[in-house]
Amino acid sequence: MNKKKLLISLALVLGIGAVATIGVMNSMGESAASVEVVSPEMETISAEIKVPGTVELVDMQRVYADASLGNDYEILVEVGDEVEEGTPLIEYSSRQLETERVAN
Repeated sequence: MNKKKLLISLALVLGIGAVATIGVMNSMGESAASVEVVSPEMETISAEIKVPGTVELVDMQRVYADASLGNDYEILVEVGDEVEEGTPLIEYSSRQLETERVAN
């Protein structure tokens, strides 16, 4: 009777092993990965860092209207405009200047 139990146990272990082997073989065939082969290329690698902040000029000049020339003036540039040296920024009304010139 001992031989009978041994044969049944052996048959059971072999059967489980066969089923496991067949399962592994089938799963390997289905999930085979596809591989694409490419040649390496030289490229430039760059990195960007974005940080909050304010940029200010080293040599900044503030321009204010001259109160002695009156309050009737026109500002000729907008914030962000690029100007060259000598470009007029403010134009005063000639009416008030003429009145002051005649009065003197």
